[in-house]
Amino acid sequence: MSEFNPTPKTEFLPTPDPAPPPRNGQAPYCELVRGENFYLKRLLPEDISDTYLGWLNDAEVIRFLQVRFQSRDRPSVEAFVAGFDHVNKFIFGVFAAENDDHIGNVTLSADPVHLFTNMGYLIGNKAYWGTGAGRETCRMISDFAFFERGLRKMIGSTTDNHVASNINFDRLGYSCEGKFPNLYWSEGKYRAVVYWSMTARKWAEIRGRTLEEVTP
Repeated sequence: MSEFNPTPKTEFLPTPDPAPPPRNGQAPYCELVRGENFYLKRLLPEDISDTYLGWLNDAEVIRFLQVRFQSRDRPSVEAFVAGFDHVNKFIFGVFAAENDDHIGNVTLSADPVHLFTNMGYLIGNKAYWGTGAGRETCRMISDFAFFERGLRKMIGSTTDNHVASNINFDRLGYSCEGKFPNLYWSEGKYRAVVYWSMTARKWAEIRGRTLEEVTP
C-alpha cells in the first residue's frame, strides 16, 4: 500500500491569484546599513556579548518589551538569534558610528507573499537614550525594508504607555492605524496596543527617492 500524504508540497501548487513579486530585493541582502550617527550590522550568535545579555536582564531596559516574559540566558538568546535566516527574518545590531559600540538591536519579520513586515527595536545602552538613536534605528530599518528587501508595507506596534516609541513613529511620518484596547499587560494593568504603519511609496517620498525604487 502506498503512503498517502494529505499535505501536498506547496511549492508545486499553482495558484489562481499569484501575488506580484517585489520590485527589488533579492537574497543575499546587505549586511550593513549606514545612517548619520549610527549603523546597522547583521547580528550572529557569536556576537552575543555579556553587555547584550545585561540589557535583557535590566528591568528598566526591557520595561516595555515582551522579552521580559521569556528566558534571557545565553543559550536561549543564542537560539533566538540563530533563528533569523536573513531572508525573511532579520536581526541587526545597532552601532554608534563614533566608536563602533553595540548599543541595541532591531528585527524585521517579513511576509514573502504579501510583502509586509513587522519590526521591533531595542536601545539597550542607556547612555544613548534621548539622543535620537531609536528614531534613527527605525529610519535605517525602514530604508532596508523598502529599498533593499523590496517590501511594500511596514508595521510597528507599541503599548500606549511607551511614550518615546510612539513619538518616534509619529515623527518619522508613520500613520497611526488605531489601537487595540486592553491587550498587553504593562505596568500594573492591561494596556492598549498602538499600531503604526508606513508604505513604501510614502517612505520613498519622505526620503527623496523615486517611486521606481520601491514596490508599490
